Amino acid sequence: MTNATGVGDCMECGTPLVRKGAGPKPTYCSGACRAKAGARRAKADGRDKKWASAAAERRKAERFAPTLDHVIPLAKGGLHEPGNLQLAHFICNSTKRDLVTANATA
Repeated sequence: MTNATGVGDCMECGTPLVRKGAGPKPTYCSGACRAKAGARRAKADGRDKKWASAAAERRKAERFAPTLDHVIPLAKGGLHEPGNLQLAHFICNSTKRDLVTANATA
């Protein structure tokens, strides 16, 4: 937000900023505020990386979750009966789609 001096307020504590010289527009009122904001950002970055890593692990685990696969796909005339079912990893079943495999005997 711009204050009466036209510069703005400190991004950390909200104190009105004063431009000193012709340098770049200041964003923090002091080195302490800059350090505090940096520490908060570093903590948030670590937390974000932790959550991203956990989400990636969940997606990896889901790819290998067991699913029921139709040996002869329903789209190709297969039936939803015990003799036409087998266990397959989610990723294997998804990759197979509606293809009939070589070992299909029904």
